[in-house]
Order: sequence, then structure tokens, then C-alpha cells
Amino acid sequence: MSKIKVNNKGIEVDLDFDELNKIDGIETIKEEIPEVVSIHDKYQIFKKNYKVKNTIMEITPLLCVIAFLILGFLFNKWHPGWVVFLLIPLMPIILYTKNNKIKNLITILIVILFLCIGFIFDKWHPGWIVLLFIPVFNIIFKGK
Repeated sequence: MSKIKVNNKGIEVDLDFDELNKIDGIETIKEEIPEVVSIHDKYQIFKKNYKVKNTIMEITPLLCVIAFLILGFLFNKWHPGWVVFLLIPLMPIILYTKNNKIKNLITILIVILFLCIGFIFDKWHPGWIVLLFIPVFNIIFKGK
């Protein structure tokens, strides 16, 4: 149940979006409180985006399994192929992080690069140096 409080010219109204969607006379409410138009429209856009993001989240494990099987059967890359399963826990970070999305994504890519260098080339020792780019990158792009 999503509720929001709207204060328009000293008039406070509690809006329940679930109930708001059921009301036939929504136009009357929109005329009485003009801010409801933008709030209701923003809520509808949010709901639509949320549904798309959830759909992507739901199909990610299936896509990872398919990619893993393709890598294994067609290219005989079973061992490095497991890396595709890292997408499952990473998808919420990629989809739902609003602020610093690029910084989070770069951090994730650097960690994946480190794992690939280690597992594919067995170069764990010099490979750890790429992890130093995480704090360097975050310091350079601190406020962005």
C-alpha cells in the first residue's frame, strides 16, 4: 500500500495510490489538486519502469544458465564460463542503483577483470594490481 501526503496551498491530502488507480473520477481529483496529475503520472512511470526492471531480474538466471551451457558445449569453456553467473547478484546493483551507477559498474568490472586474469591466465600475483584502480577511480571521480 503506497501512500503519499500532498500539501497544496495549506490543504493536506493523503493519497493511497492503490485506491487512486481504482477511482473512476480521477479527473475530479486532478482538478481539485493539480499536483496529483504530476504525482500520479510519475507514479505510473515508476510502476512501469519497476515492472521492466523486475522482468530483467527474473530472466537473468535463465540467461546465465543458457550462456553457461553455450560456452561449455560449443567452446568447451566450462571453467571460465561460470563467470556469467556473477550477473545474477550484480543485476540489482546495475538496475536499481540510482546514484553513482557508473562508479559501481566500473568497480564491478574491475573485480570481474581480476577474477578473469586469475582464473583464465592463472596470474593472481600481478593481477591484483588491477584492484588498485578501484580506489584511484573513486578518488578521481569523487563527486560525480
